[in-house]
Amino acid sequence: MVTETPEALYYQSIDKRLEASGCADPFTKSQFGYLIPKGEQRLLNTVNFMMDEMKLKGVEEDLMEKNALK
Repeated sequence: MVTETPEALYYQSIDKRLEASGCADPFTKSQFGYLIPKGEQRLLNTVNFMMDEMKLKGVEEDLMEKNALK
């Protein structure tokens, strides 16, 4: 099965019969996005700010490790 890296790592963590190979060096680099209703600039700015803060403080890495996504 070929899938996104976070999905592979998640299934590996809940099903010990599976191994997520190739996650350290995936075939392609992908990023996930989020949808904001059109015209909601204030909400978009807030979400972008929060995501940037999480990345700068290392929260993103901590969450990935905590949820077996890294």
